[in-house]
Amino acid sequence: MRSAAAFLLIPALFAQAPVEPKDLRWRAEAHLAQPAEFAVIEVRREIYARSESEFNDLRIYGPDGAELGWHLEPLARRQSEERSQFISFGELRDVVVTPAGALRFTLTVTAPLTPHHAIQLQIHEKCDEFQRRILVETSQDGRTWDAAARGGIFRSRSSYQNFSVTRIGYPPATRRFMRVTVDDWTDPAALTGVEVFGNRAPQVEWDTLGRVERPERLSEEDLASTGPRKAALWEVRFDYPFLESARVSVETETPRFARNVSVQTSADGQYWADSGSALLYRVLESEHLTIPASRLHPRRVRLRSVPGADAPLEIGAVRLEAPVRRILFPARTAGQYTFYLGRTDTRIPDYDLPAVLARSGTLEPAPVALGEWIANPDYVPPPEPEKPVSERFPWLLPSVLALAVVGMGSAAWQLLRKAG
Repeated sequence: MRSAAAFLLIPALFAQAPVEPKDLRWRAEAHLAQPAEFAVIEVRREIYARSESEFNDLRIYGPDGAELGWHLEPLARRQSEERSQFISFGELRDVVVTPAGALRFTLTVTAPLTPHHAIQLQIHEKCDEFQRRILVETSQDGRTWDAAARGGIFRSRSSYQNFSVTRIGYPPATRRFMRVTVDDWTDPAALTGVEVFGNRAPQVEWDTLGRVERPERLSEEDLASTGPRKAALWEVRFDYPFLESARVSVETETPRFARNVSVQTSADGQYWADSGSALLYRVLESEHLTIPASRLHPRRVRLRSVPGADAPLEIGAVRLEAPVRRILFPARTAGQYTFYLGRTDTRIPDYDLPAVLARSGTLEPAPVALGEWIANPDYVPPPEPEKPVSERFPWLLPSVLALAVVGMGSAAWQLLRKAG
């Protein structure tokens, strides 16, 4: 019977005490003029800066002072998984070389009802290195053409690393016909096919959390795989807590380059973990300067660039960006709503709101604008953890050791006297 009672007490030992407004450091208010089934606030820089438990510390109280459940909408797709769905190979027609030495062909999209937004050229491996400008046009009837995108494709091979970008994006379109012109290409046989991409997930809006100009460049480290070449390292710091999803954007004046750049992060400055990597490049009229990152500790971030055959990469600034997310909560009463943030090691209460929303179908929550975040006047700091006995009584351990030595010495003297 006693063992059963002890077993029932185990969950209570690990249960967290309810978090109250006095336990949270920050407070903001919002006024709702008209009641609504649900309301929504946006998670931007101000909330990212004040949450200390990945939003687990958020508490919302209604006009009557009762705590409300809330739901953080998941991202439509993680940034590292933002890949478009492949539709099909387009049907190539009228492949010609223009008098100006450009390769031109038309493309019939086989799934015109699906918005498509990117094509990727499949180019034979015999094409060693190239940099070519590309123009993409669309048409409804195959006769009248409108420019959709201009950019560049390239392939670079060296003893250090190989890079290839043969994809170009354009605004989502449903037009069936496309015309593509690639400058400085006189060998049609090198083009082996074209892929069309569509069904892109909704675009994610990103909010800039911080920007560091002229980041500190650390001493270069050796790379065993590249002989005398060295990797470049930069370190930046942003005053934000842990981020589950983010991205790092680079600003550079380097005119032409292609580099694999990785993001490393550390919570303690000792152990560094990879948070993401990407091919950054600027070639002709195309560039890509963002690195998707996950599980990031912004207070210690390093960028690591592998060597390349072109000019060294010079970074002028680094930006930390986070996705703008939405938090839904019931708002059936007009009046003042109060929001609290700012506590570590906190868990979200077991709200039933996510299950309710899953059954609600299409929602149109009322947008709510938060006022300024201020220090919570009712905040009571948690008591400082009690110091261990060795710190509270620093003289205790030396005294015990001294007494032990004296006791052992006395016992040894008594034994020697008896033996003598």
